[in-house]
Amino acid sequence: IQNDLKELDRKKNLELRDALVIKVEELAAGLKDQELTGTLLKKANEYLNDYKHTGPGPRKEQEVLWERMKGAFDIIYDKRRGQNEENQHLMEEVFAAKSVLVEKLKPYATFESDRINDWNAKTREVQEIQDQWAALKGPIPKDKAKDLSKVFWKELKEFFRAKSAFFNKLENERKVNLEAKE
Repeated sequence: IQNDLKELDRKKNLELRDALVIKVEELAAGLKDQELTGTLLKKANEYLNDYKHTGPGPRKEQEVLWERMKGAFDIIYDKRRGQNEENQHLMEEVFAAKSVLVEKLKPYATFESDRINDWNAKTREVQEIQDQWAALKGPIPKDKAKDLSKVFWKELKEFFRAKSAFFNKLENERKVNLEAKE
């Protein structure tokens, strides 16, 4: 009787494991049409965890099921590796584009003029660069992002600091002229 009960348990375990393998295979098959998200990966890992914690089944069938499970996870992780490569490529593109904007902005940090129209024209150009910076959405490699942002905002602040100094000087001259006229 005990042997019969063990065999019955193993058959039930085999059915449970088969159902879990089918669910993981369905997830893997669905990746042809959609992106692999964290939710899908988490769900697949939960199925794998349930599979591992299900009791043993008959050896021959158990090996076949494990190979199917492994094959489905190979598809899932191949998709993940592909997405990571795409993301890495995108990150490098965004970084390169933002680096170009930083280089465009550098000459403006040392800009000087004694004409209001020049300052207004340069301010519009700087604001265009700032808008382009803001429009560039996407991740940047973390180790490079902080340094690049620091340089960009430093250059931007230098320009506006010089502009502010020019207009403060101009305002002081106007006050002196006003006092002289009064």
